[in-house]
Amino acid sequence: MILNEGLWISITVDGIEGNISRTYKKHAFLVLYGPEREKGNPWSAYSLFGGLPAEDDNSPFAILFRKLNSISKGIGLEGPYGENHGAVFRRFEYVCSETPAELLRRLSEHGIVIKVTKMDHCGDDAEVETAVKDFNQWIDSDTIFEPNPKIEEVRKKDIDKVYWDARFKEAERKDNLLRKFALFLAMILVPSSIGYCALTSHWWIALAIVVCPILIYACYIYFMLWFARHF
Repeated sequence: MILNEGLWISITVDGIEGNISRTYKKHAFLVLYGPEREKGNPWSAYSLFGGLPAEDDNSPFAILFRKLNSISKGIGLEGPYGENHGAVFRRFEYVCSETPAELLRRLSEHGIVIKVTKMDHCGDDAEVETAVKDFNQWIDSDTIFEPNPKIEEVRKKDIDKVYWDARFKEAERKDNLLRKFALFLAMILVPSSIGYCALTSHWWIALAIVVCPILIYACYIYFMLWFARHF
């Protein structure tokens, strides 16, 4: 798989579905999707792995495939590449050292009809405006512009993370206050109570002050262990 960044732009190339983006080296990355030869049977789709067009195949994809092979050297197009994987085996991947817009321009000069069908974006108006200028000649009134669902999902996760981080910090702050209060009771009030009871000869009260918290804590531990075993 070739690492990509930037906008994913859905296109048709001589009527064949695909998309174009740029690699981390800023090169054009073109993907064409092999259509099904038998409607409803995805395994009949054209692929690089035992599913290439035959010489006498005159379907739109077969014609486009041969045309790209014939002009690839002249326009600096490398490929097709792909992966023999059930999720992506239909992908025909091409790379060009030029920008995506320049690659489409070169394809158009060779009589290949390009149309931008959908432009995903990340909500950056400036980025969309630049892309519209670059791909203007292949955009029409039917072109769809909408946020990329994956990018929108990441944005929502980031918002949720900020919210839950704030909740965690608030809970931690309250826990610290509770620990300080409990420590205050343990270090000041309990010894003071024990000392007072000892001086006034109320030994049983002093003993109760020491033993009761221990018993309460032991009961709490027993309950948690019992709960863990049964639930």
